[in-house]
Amino acid sequence: MIALSTGALAVVPDPLSDKYTGSAEITSLAKLYVLIEKLQDIGAKNLILEAMLLSAQAIRSDGSSYALGSNEVRIVYEGTLPGSPMRRLIVYMYTRWACKEWLVDFSGEGQWLGEFM
Repeated sequence: MIALSTGALAVVPDPLSDKYTGSAEITSLAKLYVLIEKLQDIGAKNLILEAMLLSAQAIRSDGSSYALGSNEVRIVYEGTLPGSPMRRLIVYMYTRWACKEWLVDFSGEGQWLGEFM
């Protein structure tokens, strides 16, 4: 996945099932956002925010959607500053859609979990 100056993200289709690509896609977007945050490319950051939201809302072929888990939240929180647009998106997603099963994955991650609890 590459952010291009054309205002679009180039994504190579993955031959794996949605069960694997949904999670891998969100992890890749989290890592890419941290890189783009360091490069301060506002246009690319906005594209990644939109892609993250769309990816998390997408219903996969198995009928599931894949939101950010503790690994992706950790990547974002360790790689961005407080007030980051991606952090705000994570808070929005968790307050809008989270259920108790989502939070089981967060044991031992208390340093930033309090921000959206």
